[in-house]
Amino acid sequence: MTEERNAGTAQMLLEQAHGVLALRERRAEAPGARFNIFSVLDMETDEVNTHCRLLYELLRPDGCHGLGNQFLRAFFELVLRKPYGADAVVARERVIDACGGQDYGRIDLVVEGRGFCYPIEVKIFARDQWRQVRRYAQYAAKAQDSQVYYLTLDGHMPSEESMGGEGLPGLVCLSFSGDIRRWLLRCGELAWQAPAVAEIVRQYAGLLDRLTGNEREDEYMEMIRRTVGLSQTNYEAAAAIERVMAPLRAEMMAQVFSEIEVHIGDRLRKLRATYQEDAARFYGRERRRVWPSLTYFIAQCGQYTIALHIEVDWKLYHGLIFFRGDFQQAPQEIGEIKDAFPGAAWRELVTSLEPRDWWLWYKYLTEESPIDFRRCDGRYSELFDPERHQAIMEEIFAQMDHDIDTARRTGVYE
Repeated sequence: MTEERNAGTAQMLLEQAHGVLALRERRAEAPGARFNIFSVLDMETDEVNTHCRLLYELLRPDGCHGLGNQFLRAFFELVLRKPYGADAVVARERVIDACGGQDYGRIDLVVEGRGFCYPIEVKIFARDQWRQVRRYAQYAAKAQDSQVYYLTLDGHMPSEESMGGEGLPGLVCLSFSGDIRRWLLRCGELAWQAPAVAEIVRQYAGLLDRLTGNEREDEYMEMIRRTVGLSQTNYEAAAAIERVMAPLRAEMMAQVFSEIEVHIGDRLRKLRATYQEDAARFYGRERRRVWPSLTYFIAQCGQYTIALHIEVDWKLYHGLIFFRGDFQQAPQEIGEIKDAFPGAAWRELVTSLEPRDWWLWYKYLTEESPIDFRRCDGRYSELFDPERHQAIMEEIFAQMDHDIDTARRTGVYE
């Protein structure tokens, strides 16, 4: 009887929540309430040109904000949790010179001064690079006080690949949702005499709230919260619903990949499929980033393999990657494959790549209206409607087939 009662309560809660959300969709919004300059310019997830540039400009004592070192002092206190260094300077895209003048990577942000060095690696949705944070730790170790910070939306740990397969005791994980959001609130207070700066800080904080799912709850969400908190039975039913969400989402992600795998069939030779295990880890309690994926062989260029790669970070995307050995990224060796295929299109593609990318090209699937597998909002819920699911998959298949046919013009595909 208890199980039947809990099931009935859960069904009631779901129906009530659906009704509240339907009301929420019909609510009248104040003009401009959702206006955000970063969203309008399609710059929400651009690590380099949005997040790193803006953080760098705010942190610079000589930045155009005109507020001197006030923001940097607050950053030392609230984010780095270090005593402020009067000679502190901030650098962006600092090149690590490994030896012989070779570019061995670029650190997104570095705060340093006499006796201290604090590299900050910023990750929104980009993939970790090989031994990345370990290289940064080795770079910073030249200073008496060194600390590597790994800044992500939710504060998760870097991958084992980035740490070099070993733990880094001195690594500090930061989050945009907590550490940076808290600092931005202080920046807004400090900028009270500079309204233009305060407005940009406010809009950037709003962007982070959107990316991290921390948007201020409205009265309708408060109605759902109160309903759940009315009784022990309601709470237990809601907790049971919460427990099934992660495996349900993992199943849906695996289903999407499985349908792609069936669609490709034997047209290409499959090299690797990680989506079954990684889908569970993607939504599980483990906070290290994983990239559920499918990889298909395209061509061999000496010791390098070129492959079609389909992957999820927050959206589903696909493209060509190159690697050597057992999926070892080699971005600094991109020049080695420039003559792999005849034709100007291929050479133009290769020479236009950023040095640290292992992608030859990539495109988001359903780019016009992306499906967010991380926050699971927007169109994501349509995957659970059979008709809409089929329409979305047909959209994915059509774009994949089109992009593959287009790529043949570079001479890669036979």
